[in-house]
Amino acid sequence: MLTGYALALAADKDIQAKYKQINFASRDGYLPHAIYGIIQRHLGGLPGRYCHAGRRAYYPFLYASFYDYAKSRRHGGDMGYTLYDFLKAHFTGSALLAHLDEKLTEVEKNTLFFEEKEKSLSVITRFQSDIELFLRDKRARIQKYYNQTLSREEERHLIFDLGYSGSISRALSAVVGKPVDKLYFWEDPENRSADKQCGTSTRVFAESAGRDAASRLVFEELFSPCEGGVVDFDEKGQPVFETLAASEAMEADLAAVHTACRDFAEAFCAQFGEYAKYVTLTHGEPPLDICHVLLNETPFCNQRLFRNILFPDPVYHNETHSLEKKLERFLPQKTVFSGTGFDTPHTARTYKAPLTGSFKLGIHLHLHNILLVDEVVRYLQEFPADFDLYVTITDAAYTQTVARLLNRALIPGAKNVVTLPGQNRGRDVAPWILGMRPYQAGYDLFCHIHAKESSYLDFGEEWRAYLFDNLIHGDAVREIIGIFHADPQMGCLFPPVFDKLHSFMTTRNIPLSGLTNEMDQARRLLRRMGLRDEICRSEIFFPVGNMLWYRPHALRQLFTFDLALEEFAAEPIGVEGTLAHALERLPALIAARNGYQAGTFARTA
Repeated sequence: MLTGYALALAADKDIQAKYKQINFASRDGYLPHAIYGIIQRHLGGLPGRYCHAGRRAYYPFLYASFYDYAKSRRHGGDMGYTLYDFLKAHFTGSALLAHLDEKLTEVEKNTLFFEEKEKSLSVITRFQSDIELFLRDKRARIQKYYNQTLSREEERHLIFDLGYSGSISRALSAVVGKPVDKLYFWEDPENRSADKQCGTSTRVFAESAGRDAASRLVFEELFSPCEGGVVDFDEKGQPVFETLAASEAMEADLAAVHTACRDFAEAFCAQFGEYAKYVTLTHGEPPLDICHVLLNETPFCNQRLFRNILFPDPVYHNETHSLEKKLERFLPQKTVFSGTGFDTPHTARTYKAPLTGSFKLGIHLHLHNILLVDEVVRYLQEFPADFDLYVTITDAAYTQTVARLLNRALIPGAKNVVTLPGQNRGRDVAPWILGMRPYQAGYDLFCHIHAKESSYLDFGEEWRAYLFDNLIHGDAVREIIGIFHADPQMGCLFPPVFDKLHSFMTTRNIPLSGLTNEMDQARRLLRRMGLRDEICRSEIFFPVGNMLWYRPHALRQLFTFDLALEEFAAEPIGVEGTLAHALERLPALIAARNGYQAGTFARTA
């Protein structure tokens, strides 16, 4: 797409007749400028120049006052975004911010900028004179930079920007006193009004692309260099950048995109030589349609590719969200499972080779309803490998009963059986995570099961049988051990969602994040474990019913972080909203953060 677009720009006679150079505005003009430079070097055309721009850099030329600018900011950011976050985004590193920090009360600093806009504007009004002095000096710095960058010999300037409302043209036209025309991929209706107001024009590459917000966002960030946005200019007229704490993974991913595009442009020119100039892409809809399909209409959660791309947006957000997370609000989902790990084909695993591997196996069985013990015994009697069994119960009176029913005489594979009485607190989750802590390190693989009743569902018994069939049935165990043996990076494995439950959740639109948003609790738990706490929709993937096989090392933080039994709510706790329900959603997330994979397994007939 970029090679075709650059070819079209280089060959455009109208552009060559009207302008002396093509300016590419930061940050999303970075990659188009690089590709245009390759085409221009091989085939000729106007010179191109990369110049620094950004709303935080040039807003003093868009609004009469900072008050007007702040008032124009529409809500689209984090719910906890404060007035101080907004001020910091625009005045970081300045004496003005230090002055505001000293004079503002904590209440004023913590005023919610978007939700309490009038209060925020009232505070800004008090400091309007201080702010205006700052903006006066900033305007002078801005003019110094653009007078150095945009040729004074030109009667009109031409600048590339991906698009939207035309603010860059309005601002730069005011700075240099000459019309600044635009090369846009897409435009909003406001841009047409801006052109009429400023006497500027816009060449739009993809007329219909403005409706596809997801694709727009992808190109904005992938076209950008791995550096922070420009927020100001210094006294010498040089750009001042925000700090970008880019990870090695982000640097590598952006470099891969940029290198691939450069290599393609070079190879294209080398292959076609002088004939390359006859190939142009004058309309951007076809490649953008492909992007739309890959993001919106495939089940593979392709947005996962962008998890490492984290550009801050401090004008609206006090947290730095990944590009994958930003895309979620723009990607429609047909069902509660769409766009999650549950709906991704590559998570399903099978293994049909003979049982291999000499893993040391541990099984945790939580028995709240002792009447279901016979059902478990029938499965474990046919278990095809040796294992140690740990049984937690909520009534110590049944300790001897359990010992009589769960022993090596009835279950030949059970080499050791340990019964652990405990409180009826935290359902099966607390006995598993807290009760099994001392034993995890001694095993290669561990299985967690429990005597699940789910009496609130008319298919509760079927659901339990389905989980047992796909976790501890002899044929299932052979395949599961084989999967772990064949794939050292397999961290945890569990059955797909039971069909009747899948239908139940889909028809009632029950979100996988929980009816009371258990994922917020899950994020806090990940922070307590010292792990990345952003949870993207494609990462929502967990053992529904909370039964699974796993490598203890893959889930190690789950069994070592600071957690107390008293944190679990007392029974009865219902089916949502508690610590136990949040913890159930963590195994696959923890495994992934430790470099492991999670998958599903179901026996085939």
